[in-house]
Amino acid sequence: MDPVDDFRQPAEGAEQFSTVIGSGQLLPALENALAGSEQGAATIIDVAFPEGWRQPQLAGKTAQVNVTLTQVSEPVLPEVDAAFIKSFGVRSGTADKFREDIRSNLERELKGALMGRLRRAVGEQLTSTWAHVELPPRLVENEARAMLAQQLEQIRRSGRDPGQPPANAHEAFLDAARKRVLAGLLVGEVARRHDLRLDPKRLNETLRLIASTYEQPEQVIEMYRNDPQLMQGLQNRVMEEQVIDWISERAQHTETPLSFHKRSGDDGGGGCGLTAAPAMLPEDAGRPAPSPRTRHAQERTHQ
Repeated sequence: MDPVDDFRQPAEGAEQFSTVIGSGQLLPALENALAGSEQGAATIIDVAFPEGWRQPQLAGKTAQVNVTLTQVSEPVLPEVDAAFIKSFGVRSGTADKFREDIRSNLERELKGALMGRLRRAVGEQLTSTWAHVELPPRLVENEARAMLAQQLEQIRRSGRDPGQPPANAHEAFLDAARKRVLAGLLVGEVARRHDLRLDPKRLNETLRLIASTYEQPEQVIEMYRNDPQLMQGLQNRVMEEQVIDWISERAQHTETPLSFHKRSGDDGGGGCGLTAAPAMLPEDAGRPAPSPRTRHAQERTHQ
């Protein structure tokens, strides 16, 4: 590889960063050189940057990286005593109850992740099968604007200022918005044509599952029942899951074994593949009725 000439990053001063050795956040040459170093150590490391590196001046070249370790620490596992357990909201402070709550949380997390993967798989198959369907432009535009607003709100909640977006900023979301609108209409159409009804028992189970993540579940349940908008969002979510279950039962499956971390990770991958059968909708489904589009109630998870 060619060396880097007349290029310094940053142009002045130094960049501060933190990493965990072995996490793979740094290039192997950097991690290997830093392993075992002590606080205050200063070193110059020759690093070969791969092709396609995010900075073109370094891509496919070697550079000298000046590193000074300002702080070195290692994890210290706390004692799992009653005080530690109670800090997680386990009032009894017993290890058995703590393990029970952890297992329950992991199972709930896994179930939600698998449903999310299944929802994406079914949605992708539906939208690809019925991609020729024409949608009202205003409906897609409204969804794109809603998606933009949601992203801006997330930026604000993270403590950053998103600034004033340009008037056409929503256009970046049009493709995703079209898929979301189409998937929602198709899910509603499947439910209507096959007379799928909301299961009250499943609705209550889902509500109690959401409420169980809070310290006072009964208050959360009461809040949902007294808020028509929240309740409507929950009903739409449950109805969508029922339709997805109905479709997946009639689809061709391919199964792939995954670890818990990969299953619960939100990387968009799949634990199963689905091929939705076109026979699920009649020939005239190219003109789906304007059924209410599925929306998800936003839920906070108690940390």
